[in-house]
Amino acid sequence: SMAPVQTHVPEECKRCCFIDRHRLLPSSAGWTPNWSVYLQDCPINHYIPIYLIVAGVFGLVLGVVTSCLPSNPEGEEVAPPTLLTRCCQFVYRLISLFLFCWFITGNVWIYSIYQPDYNKNTTNIDHYCDKTLYLFAFWTTNLVYIILGLSLVCGCCTAFFTCVLGCKIINDVETPS
Repeated sequence: SMAPVQTHVPEECKRCCFIDRHRLLPSSAGWTPNWSVYLQDCPINHYIPIYLIVAGVFGLVLGVVTSCLPSNPEGEEVAPPTLLTRCCQFVYRLISLFLFCWFITGNVWIYSIYQPDYNKNTTNIDHYCDKTLYLFAFWTTNLVYIILGLSLVCGCCTAFFTCVLGCKIINDVETPS
């Protein structure tokens, strides 16, 4: 008879370290409250609640997929990727690409109707969008841009100071005192 096939599950997939591995989970969880309650509450663009639901769900899935990606502590040798690791990397890249495209699409839907009518009692409800729904979508989108901008500024400052300090160290080594 055949011996049972033993599969190796990487240690990274066995543990749940929500601080290091699931940075997306808290932010994505905010996108996934029951936005289906608002599905009919934005006639000016009915895709906005759908955008929030899909972004939240895929953000959570991305966080789970991230937990299966191996992390090697500094100084440790990098092991060759397993089939599971390759599959997780592929799914991670695919979902990331989808979320990037979905984010661009959501930008169009959100910013194209700025500022909707928050008063549902008007005679023309075609321009109505629930205030909570719209402002959540609007400000979370703005927050992404704020974080990207701050990251860019910090990255540029880091690169500048690294270059300046690197040039100073090289000059100090080349010119004896």
